[in-house]
Amino acid sequence: MQYIETLGPDNRDLSMFPGEYGLPYLGKTIEIVKDTLGYCNYHYEK
Repeated sequence: MQYIETLGPDNRDLSMFPGEYGLPYLGKTIEIVKDTLGYCNYHYEK
């Protein structure tokens, strides 16, 4: 049981990476299909 104490720190915190969450497997596909130009302009301005 000593090996459990030697494991590294928990690395599931992804807050350091920029971005937005989308639906699983689809991501932002639905939003892009609905309004491609508006979505591109939003990310350009951002």
